[in-house]
Amino acid sequence: MPRWKIYSHPHDDILKEIVLTADKLMQIRNFIGQPITIVSGWRSPEYNTLIGGSRFSYHCKGMAADFYVEGWDCDDLRDSLEPHLADWKIRMENLPGSTWVHIDRGSVVNKRYFKP
Repeated sequence: MPRWKIYSHPHDDILKEIVLTADKLMQIRNFIGQPITIVSGWRSPEYNTLIGGSRFSYHCKGMAADFYVEGWDCDDLRDSLEPHLADWKIRMENLPGSTWVHIDRGSVVNKRYFKP
């Protein structure tokens, strides 16, 4: 049973966004050539609030994911992905030292690498 005891199901429009985000994760997985482990994907607004997520988090829209790759330092992983962000039409959080990589499909022009 989930620790927070929150049971949520995304609406159809959110499900479509989750699939598009999964496609971006697959691009990354293919580029790296190794499986990725997703730490956080879609979050209901209630759950996002409980964990202290951003009020405007792309996770709540199904447009973001946090992940890591076994055997990779996340700072090195971000460095490897950074040159491809514009081509892949994704953004990435600049959070040195974190144990995950955050990507999202936010629409910020010329700002592919952002600070939280």
